[in-house]
Amino acid sequence: MRKFLSFIVCGVVALAALGAYAQSLGDQLVGKGESHVGALLKPSQPALACIQVNSVGFYSCTDAGGYESTCAKATCPSGYTLTGGGGACAAGDRRVKSLMPRVDLSAFYIMCEEQGTDPTASAVCCKLN
Repeated sequence: MRKFLSFIVCGVVALAALGAYAQSLGDQLVGKGESHVGALLKPSQPALACIQVNSVGFYSCTDAGGYESTCAKATCPSGYTLTGGGGACAAGDRRVKSLMPRVDLSAFYIMCEEQGTDPTASAVCCKLN
């Protein structure tokens, strides 16, 4: 019990010392009498701004085996970089044949089984603010 109480006392003393140090550091940074809220948390780096862009419409395409398929493409707007994406084939049990990110084109592609399945591609696009 004595070790436990000494541990608690040491913890309280350490917290008090840490609080006093933080207060003196805050006073040095922003001056006495001013608010310390956020004084140490000001961002020094640009923020990352991301958006999701969805495809509009679809087009007929052919897979590597020569089978007719349906494709869609979501493209990032100018100034944004493709960072991810996904997609879905809307018509019932039609399967996704491929999902293809093309960073060089800032676009995300999807290919679905058969024609006319109305696929949707989504691109995650980001830029630094």
